[in-house]
Amino acid sequence: MILAIIKIIIAYVLFPAISYLLGSLSFGLIVGRLKGVDIRKEGSGNVGATNVWRVLGKGPGAVVFALDVLKGAVPALVFALIARAIAGVPSWKMLGIVYGAFAIFGHVYPLFFEFRGGKAVATSCGVFMVLAPLQTFTALMIWLTVLLLGKYVSVASMAAALSFLLMVLILYPSRPIEWRGVLSRMQASLYPAPAVADARVPQGKTRDEYEQTLMGRDKLLMLLLSLMAAGVVFYRHRANIKRLREGTEPKIMTSKADLKAAEAEKKYGKERLARAGSRKPVNREALRAMSKPKKPDQPEGEKPTDEKPTDEKSSDEKSSDEKPAAPGASADAAKPAGEESAAADKPADGTDADQVETEAPLGELEEIPTDELEEDDQDKKDTDTKGLPQ
Repeated sequence: MILAIIKIIIAYVLFPAISYLLGSLSFGLIVGRLKGVDIRKEGSGNVGATNVWRVLGKGPGAVVFALDVLKGAVPALVFALIARAIAGVPSWKMLGIVYGAFAIFGHVYPLFFEFRGGKAVATSCGVFMVLAPLQTFTALMIWLTVLLLGKYVSVASMAAALSFLLMVLILYPSRPIEWRGVLSRMQASLYPAPAVADARVPQGKTRDEYEQTLMGRDKLLMLLLSLMAAGVVFYRHRANIKRLREGTEPKIMTSKADLKAAEAEKKYGKERLARAGSRKPVNREALRAMSKPKKPDQPEGEKPTDEKPTDEKSSDEKSSDEKPAAPGASADAAKPAGEESAAADKPADGTDADQVETEAPLGELEEIPTDELEEDDQDKKDTDTKGLPQ
C-alpha cells in the first residue's frame, strides 16, 4: 500500500514539478548573461531564441533554440517512460502530455526569473515532436513556408500553432490503425497502440476496446494541450500583433541597426526619418550648398560665386552707391553682412536648408542618423532666435 502511494506521488507529483522547474530554465536569459547582456532589455525584450539570434548572433540563437526544444522533449519522453515503468501506466503518452504541459507552463512563467518567460514556440515544438511527430513535421513545413514568404517570425509561429491544432484534429488517431497503405503504416509506426497487459483489461471489455478507449483519451488530451499551446502562443504574441498592425514589426533575423531604425521610426515618425536618411549625417555644409537654388544662366560645371572682388567696383555699383535709396526699397539693404549670408543659405521658399529634400546622389546610409535629428532641433532653435534683438 505504501509502495503504491509512493509510485503515485512520483508519477503525478514529483515528475510534474521537475518538468515545471526544467521549463523554468530560461536559456535565453542565461546565455545572454554569460555574454554580459540582459536579453530582456535588448531588441524585442523577449528571452526566446529569435531575440537572442538578433541581439547576440546566430550561434547563441541556435544554442538557445536547441536547449528550449530539449527542455520540452525530455519531460514528454524520458520522464514519461520512467514514470510508466514505475507506476505501470498503460499509455505513456498520457503522462507525456501532462509533463509537457508543465514544461510549457514553466517556460512561459519561469519560477527562477520573475515569471517573465518566452513565447513557448520552441518548447512546444519539443513536446509535440515526441507526442505527435507527423503533425509537428507538417506544422514545421507551414512555419518555414510562411517565414520565407512573409519574412515575419511571429506570423510564422502563429500560423504553425494554428495548423498544428488542425492537424491534431484531423490526423491524430483515436483508435488502433491497421497496416494498410503508406500513410496508415506511417501512422501505425508513429502512434502504436498502448501496451495493455491482460490483467489490466477491465471486466466487460475486450483488449481492442480498451486500447481504443485509451487512444481516444490520448487524442482528447492532445487536443486540449495543442489548444492550450496555440492560445499561449497567440497571447504571448499580442505585442507582435500590435506592431504588425502599426507596420513596425521587424522581419526575419533583423540586425541591430534595423531594430534601432524601427525604434527611431516609432519615436520620430516615417516622414522625418525619410528626410534624415536622404542626407549625409556629418557634411551639413555640403547639404546647404546643394539645397541653394541654381541660377538659370550659370553652367552646371561652374561653382556659384556669391562675392565679387572688393578692390574693384563696376560702374553700375558706383552709380548705385551715389543714388539715394528709393522710398519703396526693401529693408534687406540695411541688414548686416552676417544676416545677408544667413539669408543666402535659405532657399527661395523660406524653409530651412536642413529641411530641404534633395535628389542629389548622397549615397546609401548604413544606418539612419537618428542622433542628428536632435541636433537639427537645436539648430532650428538657434536659427529662429538669431535675428531677435538682444
